[in-house]
Amino acid sequence: MRKPIHGMIAGASVATALALTVAVAAAQAPAPQFDLTKVTDHVYSFRSGIHRAMVVVTSDGVIVTDPINSVAAKNMMDEIRKVTDKPVKFVIYSHNHWDHIAGARIFKDQGAKIIQHALAAQHTRSNPDVVPADEAFKDDKANNRGCLWHVSALYRPSNGL
Repeated sequence: MRKPIHGMIAGASVATALALTVAVAAAQAPAPQFDLTKVTDHVYSFRSGIHRAMVVVTSDGVIVTDPINSVAAKNMMDEIRKVTDKPVKFVIYSHNHWDHIAGARIFKDQGAKIIQHALAAQHTRSNPDVVPADEAFKDDKANNRGCLWHVSALYRPSNGL
């Protein structure tokens, strides 16, 4: 026959463990999942979980890089609206990881042009979640877009290949 004290001790142990778990969870409140941090004048870092993207505000419009996914891109757009009312003019896919660029639809629907290196585009074009680039450049420098932007990048396969 079980003694009543054993049941009380077991119950108290479970209650204590549960209370400690709740207290630890409350003390470690999660940081916001999305934020936009000013890096320097007109340049911002957008964070979505462990992913980062860049936002550049120019006199003509906004340039964004790697719009991670549709949820992150919506939050990126909300954060951009807190610092400027200028339209997003360009989205730059920086590399071949489709899961870092699957959120471009919100920007494309508002008229943004998507730019990507041709070799990276070969690896992302077939993914249905990725909006295909409007322009894929092949040399080590993208075409100069006047004073709006200029990008110089040499494509190399990343760890996703």
